[in-house]
Amino acid sequence: MTAPRSRRVLVLNGFGNNLGDQAIFAGFADVFGEAVDRVGLDVTLDQSFVYDFPFRAETIETLNEHYDLVVLGGGGILYHRPQDGSPSGWGFDIPQDLLRTLTVPYAIYSTGYNYRAYAPEHFPEQTAAHVRETVRRAAHFSVREPGSVRMLRERFGVEGGVELVPDCALHVEPGRVHLPQLAADRPTVGLCLRLDRAQERFAPPFAENFEHFVRTLIDSLRAMIEQDGCQVVFTPHLLTPNDVEVGELLKASLPRGSVVLLHEAMPALYAGASLDRPALLAGVYQRCAAVLGQRLHSLIIPFAVGTPVVSMASTASSAWMQDYFGVDPRFHLDLTRPERDVTVERMTGALRAAIADRVSLSERAFVRRSELIGVARERTRELVDRTLARPAAAREAQRFVRAS
Repeated sequence: MTAPRSRRVLVLNGFGNNLGDQAIFAGFADVFGEAVDRVGLDVTLDQSFVYDFPFRAETIETLNEHYDLVVLGGGGILYHRPQDGSPSGWGFDIPQDLLRTLTVPYAIYSTGYNYRAYAPEHFPEQTAAHVRETVRRAAHFSVREPGSVRMLRERFGVEGGVELVPDCALHVEPGRVHLPQLAADRPTVGLCLRLDRAQERFAPPFAENFEHFVRTLIDSLRAMIEQDGCQVVFTPHLLTPNDVEVGELLKASLPRGSVVLLHEAMPALYAGASLDRPALLAGVYQRCAAVLGQRLHSLIIPFAVGTPVVSMASTASSAWMQDYFGVDPRFHLDLTRPERDVTVERMTGALRAAIADRVSLSERAFVRRSELIGVARERTRELVDRTLARPAAAREAQRFVRAS
């Protein structure tokens, strides 16, 4: 008797107003869809916001009855959100004693170790045991770069069972964008910042180091405009009040006509969640000569379209990702070392080198992206084969083992 070819999958992720999270889900839909098409499955894909999903006895019973796979898909789910009161202490918000009752196969897919460098607490005590048990029971557990593998081992004692699946935003292809505000004869520097909870992103004394960062950033961009003929396009991924305020600061502080604010030039880009908009953002990044990015996906999406990035962060994830992509360390600014890396000379020097070497850097990025997409496709096919393509009897046996 032929096994039924229809399956139902629940994807839990951060899909919302953040363009980076939209890119994650768009990329996941692409690579996962390719894997299920390959084995001839008809899959219904449901989605829910990961931090709002109530993993409690009643919902777990529903998952076990109605779904063939649950995927916690992409993003920095290894992230402590103390305001949520999570029993696990990270993004998989399920009490540990209920883990064994989740008998439907589940996958933690292409996630990342995520933290704010100067937060008072990264993870509560119970997280280590919970993560270890999650890895043990998962049908698939993968992270997006090797640094997260190291942190799982060092912080949580995870010794095995973790795979590498590159970030899903790598799969996004650029769309055509119309931005007449950008002059074709001037190099464009993309700028993306993340200044929410700034006190947890900049070293103490906070006021002094934050002011130094902003002043250095403005002075560096002014130098690129006045000395190198550049223009700046400000590309917020999540249009917060901070982003609006920073946009106004840029226009007021830099030469008239040298700054394009993407939320003013393309307001529809910020009109709610969509799987189509990441391609437009990628198209904007493709038009840049280089990007100066503080958000992780302002590194990943430009890399995917061959635009070199100067990353800057106080967390290690950006440096991990640049290293995984094969990018020279000179293109990363460590904000925990302001005396070395937050200077006009360092910032402009990195941007100028990126612009000067754009062609060769783009060629290398194309080769590396192709390698990483191949890895993602192979690992995703293995996940689909293991959990969805096998006959129903084998899946039921797997459920029995997981429940024990």
